[in-house]
Amino acid sequence: MRYLTFLSVFFLLLPCFASAQSTADFDAAMGKFVKAYNAKDSSAIGKLWPAERRKQMERVYSAKQVTELQGKYGKINSCKFVGIDTSEGNKVAVFKSVFSKAGVQATVITLNPENYLTSIRLTITVTPELKSMFKEGVW
Repeated sequence: MRYLTFLSVFFLLLPCFASAQSTADFDAAMGKFVKAYNAKDSSAIGKLWPAERRKQMERVYSAKQVTELQGKYGKINSCKFVGIDTSEGNKVAVFKSVFSKAGVQATVITLNPENYLTSIRLTITVTPELKSMFKEGVW
């Protein structure tokens, strides 16, 4: 009976575990974005989004738009996962990004359960509040 109860609970909770993103999921998504952004590859950026948003995001991150962003911020030299911010209820991954022109910035992304991007903020100034959310010495 206990075995049956355990199996029932396990299978009821399985979708919760399957949809939870890991650090590796966020790293993989961000790594793909950085590669496509630096290459100005709008179709590769589009493929990072769910099917219903791909064409829209290819326009948002067209080669022309990315050229403008790179003119302002530069290419992304490095991007390191810092942690998860859940202060506003969402699971937002925060990265320490080093841009060739803008220097150190925070970049944040969210993913859907299938690990497609749902949002990205490329550059966020690293404020004292943001610094306090993560371990000392990250920034």
